[in-house]
Amino acid sequence: MANWATPPMNVPQIPRIWMCIGKCLKSVKEKRIVPPEKKSMDIQSRLLRQAALSAAESVVLDGTPWAAARDCAQNENGIRIRSDVLESAVRETWATFKPRDHESLLHEKRLCALKALRLLTPFDAWLCGAVLNGCAGPETSIRIEVFEDDAKSVLLFLLDAGIDAQAIDDEPSPVGKQDLTLGFLLKNDICGDFEAIRIEIFPKHFKSRNPRKRTPDAWQSPWEASGRISAENLAEVLVLP
Repeated sequence: MANWATPPMNVPQIPRIWMCIGKCLKSVKEKRIVPPEKKSMDIQSRLLRQAALSAAESVVLDGTPWAAARDCAQNENGIRIRSDVLESAVRETWATFKPRDHESLLHEKRLCALKALRLLTPFDAWLCGAVLNGCAGPETSIRIEVFEDDAKSVLLFLLDAGIDAQAIDDEPSPVGKQDLTLGFLLKNDICGDFEAIRIEIFPKHFKSRNPRKRTPDAWQSPWEASGRISAENLAEVLVLP
């Protein structure tokens, strides 16, 4: 009987060069190629973070003034440290080395800030700055913005209330030029010390400006990154009547 079995097929072999090309293409797909400019940005980000943390540790652990700490870190690392980056690094440093102490410090200062805001009830007053955003230290003053076209009326009101408020030098503000800046001391009811209160008075139409508002970092709640907060909302987040 004849053998009708199908003879084996001769499958053509893939040339070795094509196999090598296929492996190379697969390797290129799997390996992420980082453009030179992206590498440069990553290096800059690491340098910026390193410089900011260096300045922050000087501020938190050594009590160095912010400006001096930033200047020193910038000179050592050859990079400019933005304010938002430094603030975040200071919050991170407090959270790393002295979390409980800093939590108590912020709570005391915020309670005193609420006391100051309630003194200013007739006016459109808001807490802002380091006491709000969570990077305040023991010597940080409580900064309040008041939006009032008649700046002197705020001073007269405080004097009538028995507050020894005085006109003090303006400091640069991202909101704009102040019409008047007032300063006075207010007793901290928890520790018994006196807190420095700084009131910056702007025209009412400046209220639409809120340059301190930012996206919260890992060490902030959204309200701490809001740029400013009213007495009513501050009392709410502090869980006070």
